[in-house]
Amino acid sequence: MKGQDRLKYNVLKAKEQIEKESDSDHKNSLISVMDDINNLLKKNDFNAFFFDRTSRGMMCDKKGWFTCEGPFDSKNCDKFHTINPYASRGYRQLFGLWNLDHIIEKSREVIPCLIEASKNLPKGKELNTDLLYKLLFTTDNLKLVQIGCHKKAARPSGNITWKDFCV
Repeated sequence: MKGQDRLKYNVLKAKEQIEKESDSDHKNSLISVMDDINNLLKKNDFNAFFFDRTSRGMMCDKKGWFTCEGPFDSKNCDKFHTINPYASRGYRQLFGLWNLDHIIEKSREVIPCLIEASKNLPKGKELNTDLLYKLLFTTDNLKLVQIGCHKKAARPSGNITWKDFCV
């Protein structure tokens, strides 16, 4: 899976969750927000620079080595997972087992808070798409992890509230 495909998949899953969990009064505005986010991602080539060893903001070193950042609840990987998908086709295939893990969970916290914000949005305020983008698609809230370090367990919540999405 190409790096950009991981972020495209995040957009798709967020939209699906919004379709399923939001009420009809707010669904269209939330889908519109996600469309805006998707357009921004397209403009940024779905943050392809994360995986490009020649660009600024890359997640690897100049030779193409990626280092696992460890589980969401650790500062780093204590197993020292590394991979260079540029080295061979086999390593590229193995790199498909690595994930971009949300520290603040997308489906259990970010999207539910966004949906709640759309329901309670005070007059004169709008949804904070910058925060949504930051939480879903930047290294502020994403860690690159080897599958062995990707914990699927629920995380402590309360990192954000629906009020954070009102600006």
